[in-house]
Amino acid sequence: MVAFVQAETSTGALSDAQALTGIARHHGCMVIADAVTSLGGSPLHVDEWGIDAVYSGTQKCLSCPRGSIPDLPE
Repeated sequence: MVAFVQAETSTGALSDAQALTGIARHHGCMVIADAVTSLGGSPLHVDEWGIDAVYSGTQKCLSCPRGSIPDLPE
């Protein structure tokens, strides 16, 4: 299992999600992405890149009311 944070607001750092997923897949690992601060603001191609699970929130990058739930296509 490989888990990573896609973006960090306090530093402005953005992880290369596609590269991290490719490395994890090369080693037979499943991948979890934390997209709490990046959903809607940075590319995240879950199916194309082979990410197994993503979690997020709407109050950060999307600036939605707290408690809203992102409805992502399957």
